[in-house]
Amino acid sequence: MHNIIGIGNMCFVLISRIEEELSNDKARRGRIQNRFGGVTYNILRQLREYDLCGCSFISVLSNDPIGKSAQNELKSRAIDFSDSLFAENWDSYFVETISPSGHYGIEQMSMLQRLTPETLHPKIDMINKYEALIIDLNLPDESLAFLAKNSKIPIFCDGTSDTLCKKVLPILPYVSVLKLNRQEACLLCGLEDSADIDAIISKMQKLPISQTFVTLGKDGSVFISPTASVFHKVEPKNCSNVLGAGDAYTAGLVAGKLAGLHEKEIMAYASSLAKQVLQRNNRTQY
Repeated sequence: MHNIIGIGNMCFVLISRIEEELSNDKARRGRIQNRFGGVTYNILRQLREYDLCGCSFISVLSNDPIGKSAQNELKSRAIDFSDSLFAENWDSYFVETISPSGHYGIEQMSMLQRLTPETLHPKIDMINKYEALIIDLNLPDESLAFLAKNSKIPIFCDGTSDTLCKKVLPILPYVSVLKLNRQEACLLCGLEDSADIDAIISKMQKLPISQTFVTLGKDGSVFISPTASVFHKVEPKNCSNVLGAGDAYTAGLVAGKLAGLHEKEIMAYASSLAKQVLQRNNRTQY
């Protein structure tokens, strides 16, 4: 089994689902769910759920009640967090509201600011003993630069969100595999959201990155290298809740690359993991 390490965030997630349009004049009834999330943690969780890789995790946790729950969850999924840092109190949250008018999110992830080059430097030799590194764009810029320049193993990076994806630009030459969704790809390339895929491919091929996978929703996904592009189509599905599907795709991408699959095989496998998350979401009523 391949052994990888992820460095990034684990947050306490609160999801509210409201069936009516939001307004500012009264409260709305709905359903609330809580769980642990965070891009890097979600990717590692998916890899462990399907027993695809041995996983270690460097994050910032705590020993208060929420932090103890987070540690118990990591233990239950056989994710090694022994090299994580510990804060006095938990301070990493993400609140998302899902309503007919759209998805709205608020995040607070100040704990991750403790993962500085100074705290990561003593761990770099240990990090380089793994087969791959997943980095989180929620990390401070200087920490991303430190890991990019000092890692001797393949680096995988997820675009994370439209507000964070541009943080990858200074470290692109060091990233082995980048995964983006269509909106993130447009932002990274300086294109409008309505840009067609050919324009995205053309712009991406001019950036200093050798391998990029872009998910296109119902249109599937595309692999982009400086000299070629490969498409993978999927069966279109109407899904109102896509939470976690992108992270599952990235998990499949990591596993597929480490297994030595070709690009089209990787996209097919990654899409199959994302599909399972979408099916699970469709069966779950929040």
